[in-house]
Amino acid sequence: MTGAERLDHALKNGRFSHAYVFSGSEGTGTLARLAAKTLMCLNDGEKPCGVCRSCRAFESGNHPDVVSIGPDKKKSVSADHIRADVVADAYIRPYSAAYKAYIIDQADLMTPAAQNILLKTLEEPPPYGIFLLCAVNEDLLLPTVLSRCVRIRTSPLSVGESARLLGERRPGMPEGERRFYAALSGGGVQRAYELSEPAGDKTRALAIRDKVLNNLEDIENISAAEILLRAKAFEEYKDDARLLLDIMALWYRDLAVYEAGGEIFQTDIKEKILQNAAKGINNVFYVEEARARLSANTGFLLTIEVLMLKLGRKII
Repeated sequence: MTGAERLDHALKNGRFSHAYVFSGSEGTGTLARLAAKTLMCLNDGEKPCGVCRSCRAFESGNHPDVVSIGPDKKKSVSADHIRADVVADAYIRPYSAAYKAYIIDQADLMTPAAQNILLKTLEEPPPYGIFLLCAVNEDLLLPTVLSRCVRIRTSPLSVGESARLLGERRPGMPEGERRFYAALSGGGVQRAYELSEPAGDKTRALAIRDKVLNNLEDIENISAAEILLRAKAFEEYKDDARLLLDIMALWYRDLAVYEAGGEIFQTDIKEKILQNAAKGINNVFYVEEARARLSANTGFLLTIEVLMLKLGRKII
């Protein structure tokens, strides 16, 4: 029985636990939100109905009995965050539903202190409290936290399915853009939704992709000094290093796949991929090397300079 099937069985039979950990892919938030929406649904028949007052409030992000939190600007979920938004709120009875649901995105980024504070509530939860922890890597959660939760492992959605579900939340968005966000998120619908959040004329992800494509243009044909100048142009994305490298990796992935006759993800820039297809070989590996260097706390600019020099074939 898959994780989704186990969850569906629990929902239909009234045996839903007070705490779950959804792990295994960045699509975990989708399953957690579906569970919360189902629990909150007021329809007597099939749930979630999508049309009752509770479902409409949930879809608008304004349900009074659903609390969603995630990492702060420091890329972690702090003890103060858990204390203020979960623990302090958990013992206030629901406003309109039978349950109160707490969805913690990227729960594996909770600090140890935050996890220990949450643990006390998981050990003595209010009868109406439901805690849904979404984690790509559940091994980063404390064993004591895991022991209080039912563990549901998920598999990533396909890019096509993720793009379809994103379309339900972003009606009117072109399919090519939806596929870009879906691919960039690794099949995670919630992550794709966040990446597609408007920010001026373009989303931040699209703005970064434009900068990436402009600065990688003809990189093999310019001098090392010019490459270093282009690398410096990425400094404004220092706080979005992961997203920057994800976009670079996706670009070179599509180039390599197109060259091999496979399916590309970024159909909205298919012509540009066609023009550059032969450049995909080995470059994905250089991007992953850069990712590993950043994880080892190598400086951002130095990491990007080395990466760009390798992409320009100036060093090996």
